[in-house]
Parts: sequence; structure tokens; C-alpha cells
Amino acid sequence: MSSQEAVLRFLRDPASYPTGASPPEIHSTHGSWVFLAGDLAYKLKKEIDLGWMDYSTPEKRRRFSELEVELNRRLAPGIYLGVRAILESAGRLGFGKLREPGEDGDFGAGREIDTVVVMKRLPREVMLDHLLETGGAGDDEIARVVDLLAAFEGRAARGPEIDRGGAPETLRRSILENSGDIAKLEGDLLSAETAAALRSAQLTFVEVRRGRIENRLREGRVRDGHGDIRAEHVVFLPEPAVMDCVEFNERFRHIDVAADIAFLRMDLEFLGHERLARSFVDRFIDATGDSGMQAVLELHITYRACVRGKVDGIKSRQDEVDPDERERAAMRSRRYFDLALAHARLMDPPLLVLVGGLSGSGKSTTARLLGERLGTTPIRSDVIRKELAGLGPTARPPDEAGRAVLYAPEMSRRTYAECAARAGRLLAGGGTAIIDATFLREADRVPALECARRTGARLVYLECRAPPDVAALRLRKRDAEGGDPSDATADVLDRQRRSREEPRGAAPVPIETSGPPEQALESALDAIRAKAGA
Repeated sequence: MSSQEAVLRFLRDPASYPTGASPPEIHSTHGSWVFLAGDLAYKLKKEIDLGWMDYSTPEKRRRFSELEVELNRRLAPGIYLGVRAILESAGRLGFGKLREPGEDGDFGAGREIDTVVVMKRLPREVMLDHLLETGGAGDDEIARVVDLLAAFEGRAARGPEIDRGGAPETLRRSILENSGDIAKLEGDLLSAETAAALRSAQLTFVEVRRGRIENRLREGRVRDGHGDIRAEHVVFLPEPAVMDCVEFNERFRHIDVAADIAFLRMDLEFLGHERLARSFVDRFIDATGDSGMQAVLELHITYRACVRGKVDGIKSRQDEVDPDERERAAMRSRRYFDLALAHARLMDPPLLVLVGGLSGSGKSTTARLLGERLGTTPIRSDVIRKELAGLGPTARPPDEAGRAVLYAPEMSRRTYAECAARAGRLLAGGGTAIIDATFLREADRVPALECARRTGARLVYLECRAPPDVAALRLRKRDAEGGDPSDATADVLDRQRRSREEPRGAAPVPIETSGPPEQALESALDAIRAKAGA
């Protein structure tokens, strides 16, 4: 049983509140419960640890409750009143006194067992999502929100520590973390194919368009922002304010201004107000002169839609949430993932990378490392060939006759056609595809080239190269160790050198692999950025 059960019983009891007349109205998010009683709201953080959100101990819940009040007073002054402890004395629970964040002294008599944030209770009628639904908000209200946010982002803290939140490496970490959570929702909320496309589209953008992200850092566009600007968090009292800043993870708050703006822009579109969504961004750019945000906006819109899809997906599977609300959360989650995929396709055309080279050239290692950076699993011809023949990935032909059949021209034709077909499915979904194959003959390359033309993908052809003695040593070592799908030997390598056909079109980009694998990876990424990131 959760250690918060007694606290929840206390907060559900009308007698616990000063008004005490009727049961509190209760709302549940993925991370908190909110109890509306009289003219106040009491927010209790759930005893959970999601990795990126850790409220697992009373001490952490108290610390984050105090930080929530402190941070939210930047954009919502007068709404966050302070924190109150829930105290236990003689077996009974009660509220401690209202305190300011960081205020010294005790909350009151008794043992402190949990903490709540105390806020003014606001009617739904003042929230932007409700106003949009009822026709009570339009261009004038959006303009007032822009004025508020432009002033806030202009004065928000910045500096080297905060800049790290907007660095490509941090964005990559956040995308991977989010994608890992989303993978747990595959099935009824989104397909594995959609999850893969979303992951690879975002990670590919971060790698290929790294220069755009670094430009934002140099321009000082990374700030200690809000991190969760949604329509339901924007209120008019009558002046606009924005509640529910992210307090639980500063990485989600130390972000590019474009990421903050992308959240509300995405949410407005999700609510069916795409014209206002576009107007919101245009007005913000006019107010701040930050036209450069357009270069990274689609990445942040996609990421934010993925975050909301994940959050509602988590909520749809929490037992303590009302069943009807779980179903509504599931429906919202699916819609968010659909919206994320639509914007992922707007970031850039899909990317098809051919990683070729003779056996032992390091192409499979380079392709694997590229796949890890670009968020996709390489399509390896050695594996596909054996799959088509009904063999396991590391199985060997039983004899020379079996080998002849496996590597006959017709089987090679089928293998390259199947590699291109699988790449085409990834590209059509908006994801990135990598094909790892020798590509020795023009006929081997044709299916991939046609796939790129058919899908409108950016095509980058890399050819891994290593000195003959290095390649031969690799093959001997691989054969001795076993467990690799490739059947290539030194004799095969000699035949490949004799039979290789020069490409008829543009020459492939050579990638030298005789050094450390990471060095070849960086060369490959530089080539992709030069070819596909211009």
C-alpha cells in the first residue's frame, strides 16, 4: 500500500478543510492530485519515480513543492500562496500553517508526513482552452499572451549552466529518454513503426541540423523558461498569467525559447485552432525579432507533442485515475502522437543513407554506430539474404552448393530489392533508413536509388574503405570469433575487388575506417551533414 493512503483519505475528507461543507473536487494528473475545496486548491505530488520525475519521498515532495511555488510566481504572481505540511499528531492528520518557500521554522505541532502546494482556486471560465472552446478567446487574447511571454523570455535567466539544457547532446538525451517511455506505450496507443519514425526523425534532425541548434546557443536563445506552456495553463484574471511551470527537472525548463513557444503553438493546433497557432508564433517573432526560431520550431513541436502523448499515455494506465478519464487520456494520447508524426514529416525530407564498401571495410560497424546516432536500426543485407533463404542470421550454408545458391545473382537481386523495400517503408513513415551492404554493382544500387526518388528522401551514399591488410585481418578475426551474419573470407574479398563496378552517377563519399570506429562515425556524420544538411 502507498504511504500516501492516509494522506489521500485526509484530503478527500470535507472536514479536513476550513470550509468543510462539501466534498472536495478531485483531479488527477500523471504526477499529482489536485483537491479543490472552497476558494483554494491543494496540490499533492504523487509518490512516484518516473526517472525524469521523482517524487518518491516526502523530502523530495516538500522540496519540489516549495520550488513549484517559487518558480511559478514568475508568470503567475498571486496564484501560488505557499506550501502547507500535512502533520500527524496523536494518530490524526491536520494541516500545518501556510509557509513561504524556504521559510525557516516548523509548520506546526506534529510529525510532518507530506506537503501540499496551496493555490487560489480558479474557475474553468478563465482558462484559455475553455475560452477557445466557447469562443471567448481570439486574436486579442493571443496578442496579450505574446506580450506576457515576450517580456518573460526576455528577462529569464541565462548562462553557461542553463545553456547546457539547449545543447545538441541534451536534446538528444531528452529525445532518447522520451522515446524509451513511448516504447512502453506501443500497441494500443501507437504502432512500433510510428514510435520508430518519431525517434529517428528527431534524432536525425539533431545530428544533421546540429549547426542550427548551436547557432541558437551562440545567439543566447536558451533560457530558464517555463517548460509546459499549454492552453489550460494560461489564465486571464483579467490579465494573462501562466501556471504550472516545470519544477521537477530543470533540464525540461532550461530550454531554447523556441521550445517554450512550440508547446503552446502545438497545443493550440491540437485544440483545433491552427490559424491562431500560426499567428501566435508570428506575433512572438515580431515582438522579439527572433526569426531564427523557425529553423528549429518543427523539432520542438514534434518533441512537445510526443511529451504530451506520453504523459496522457501514462495517465491512461494509472489505476487510481477514473476509468472514463483513462479512456479520454488514451484518446488524447493517440491524437498527440498523430500530430507529432505530422510535424516530424515537416522537419525535413526523410533521409536514406547507403553504407557500402568491400567486406572488412568497417561498413557494418559504421552503419551500426550511425544507426545509434540517427535513431534507427540499419537494414543489413547479410541478414536479409539469410532471412530470404530461410536461414538464421548467423547460420552458414551447409556446403559449397548451398553457398552458391545463397550468393547467386538472383538471390542478390532479391536481397537488394528487399533492403530497398524495407527502407521505403521507414522513409514513407517519415523515419530515417540506413542500408548496410557492399553495393558492388550498379544493379545493387538501383533499387535504393529508385526508393529515394519514389519517397523524396535525401540520399547519402557512403563508401567505407580500409587498407587491404586491415580488411583481411578483420575478416580472419571475425571468422575465428563467429557469430556474425557475414560469410565473407579473404578469397571473397579478392573477388569483390575484381568485380566492383564504379558508380555511374555521383561518386560515393569515401569514409576511411582504419582508425578508431568513432573517428569513422564522425567522418560519416560530417558527410551526411554536408550532403543532406545544406
